[in-house]
Amino acid sequence: MKTLKNILKHFLLVLPIILVTSCGLGESPEQLLKDAAKEVNQSCPSRVDEITVLKEVIYENHRFIYVYEIDDAPDANLFMDLEDEVLSDYFSNEIKENAKSNSDVKLFVETLRKDNATLIHRYIMNDGSRRTREIAVDYD
Repeated sequence: MKTLKNILKHFLLVLPIILVTSCGLGESPEQLLKDAAKEVNQSCPSRVDEITVLKEVIYENHRFIYVYEIDDAPDANLFMDLEDEVLSDYFSNEIKENAKSNSDVKLFVETLRKDNATLIHRYIMNDGSRRTREIAVDYD
């Protein structure tokens, strides 16, 4: 679970970008999310932990997607083999809890909600197989 905690910690560190972009008066939630993705991408790739790299953030079709590449390691295989429901529940619970006490997370969730956007974590194995999985995160 160390990888999960590091990913969530990194995820929370990039959220203040939303506040920077939200200063634009009258911008739609869609535009704010596009701007946030663009800002985060300026610091990508960004190492999350010893096996995980945030490669990019994509906003398209009301989907805010964090794209991670995971190095080939025993921990990576364990992570990739966890059930989607386990990962989704973990990320969902963490974002909901953090939204209660962190105004950046709360603003991010509100912006996603206003846009009716889906929050996605996409993981790609860097082992030649390019095995990919997407986890939808429920923030409501």
